[in-house]
Amino acid sequence: ESAQDAVIARLAPICVAQFNADAQSVVRLQELKAISSSRNRTAYVTDEGWATMPGETAPDRQVAAACASQLNLIGE
Repeated sequence: ESAQDAVIARLAPICVAQFNADAQSVVRLQELKAISSSRNRTAYVTDEGWATMPGETAPDRQVAAACASQLNLIGE
């Protein structure tokens, strides 16, 4: 389990970087912060594609959850 946690901790910043590369990141951050449920924030990050790692074809839900948590802290 700790190995999985370490992988998530290493990949979540890549997700955040992919979010930051989004031309609409300011608007997307407002949309993300307007979502009250952590499950729905995770789904939003997944749907936007930020949790899909380079070279992968599908997003990782646990990475998306960690990424959403990190993004939600921006500006606080």
